[in-house]
Amino acid sequence: MPVPATTGQLRTKIEDMQIGDYYAVKYKALTSGQLGIFSDFGADLATVQANEIPVEGSATPNGYLYLVKVAKGLLVSSTVIQHSISWDTLNARGVIQGTPCVLSSITDAVPTMTSNSTPSGIARSDSIWSSGYDPWKAFSDSIDFNGSYTTSGWMSGTATSGTLSTDACWISYEFPTPKEIKGITLVQLGYNTTMYRCKDFSVQCSDDGTTWQTVYRGVASPNYQKQLYTFNSVGAKKIWRFVIYSHWYTGQNAALGISQLEFLEEVPVIGQGIIRSLTGGVVYADLNGNKSLRFLNKSYGCYPTNNEYDKYINNFPSKLIQEGKSIDDIFHCKNMWTWTQDSAVIQTVTSSSDTTYTASSSHRVLRGNELAYGGIWGDQSFSPSNNTGASFGFRPVFEFVES
Repeated sequence: MPVPATTGQLRTKIEDMQIGDYYAVKYKALTSGQLGIFSDFGADLATVQANEIPVEGSATPNGYLYLVKVAKGLLVSSTVIQHSISWDTLNARGVIQGTPCVLSSITDAVPTMTSNSTPSGIARSDSIWSSGYDPWKAFSDSIDFNGSYTTSGWMSGTATSGTLSTDACWISYEFPTPKEIKGITLVQLGYNTTMYRCKDFSVQCSDDGTTWQTVYRGVASPNYQKQLYTFNSVGAKKIWRFVIYSHWYTGQNAALGISQLEFLEEVPVIGQGIIRSLTGGVVYADLNGNKSLRFLNKSYGCYPTNNEYDKYINNFPSKLIQEGKSIDDIFHCKNMWTWTQDSAVIQTVTSSSDTTYTASSSHRVLRGNELAYGGIWGDQSFSPSNNTGASFGFRPVFEFVES
């Protein structure tokens, strides 16, 4: 994927970005039709050997994408990153309206572990479910969502159908020397089921492994993107642990576990935000910005006219586009449809070729792909929410609070 043809530059820190700048993020989805996971925020692609997601996306993308800053606290992907995935699947995973995710690069105090005691420190847990789910797996910096659950995490032998009243289920890391920890990140185990995902938890620390101090108590999100939790410093302690009290899969016994856990010495400037999709309007707009059931002119966009697709993609500031380039050289939108948040107006609409199409309550709005259809839709269409295809898919938006 070529870098976005803006007048901006590649940044490695979100807080340094100006409108028109872009930022690299890794996305991995090894199963077609299933949402993947975001990681490696702010990667400097000049220093890593990185595959880039192609401009037409992929059914199973595994590489880097670029996020373009389009407004305060808002980054939009420069391409549809994953096709052959339905609106329903994206909605079930929370990325239509929004799901929490860490947006910044993270400094983990724990080294990349290759066993429970190498390269340094000691990873422990109350128990393991079976061989291959050892505690060091949660500190291995490897997340593999290929199948109904990850094989690169820790899973406790403790099973529960409700809430554990004691600190019976836990995973810990003992540093060689005491560390001052100010937060954690968590990636839940699995994605096709909530069975193994932790809910109520605490973060505890100790100097001797016997007497524990609780520094944070919270409820984890059931989504499987990286989550950030921060807390006030209690000073340097040698042993830190994550204690699980319940899971999200109610009514049945289930093992408890996590895919990745990081203990943070420094809290990122930009932390938790959300991943979501663009709004795209519900039907054509006319000259006055009102609803129209007939295509009139692409330049009018869609109703309501403040929808994000028109606002941030079609009307991206011309002064921020490199000379001789176009919007398509930034957002690669003219050959791919983008799923949007909106449901289509339940009416019969007429395209520019005078063909009529009727939307029902199950139809969701698509934007883009005007070249493939000769512009007959004026870059707006709709499709059943359970539909999949190689010409449309997921374009992520990252939203965060910017001071």
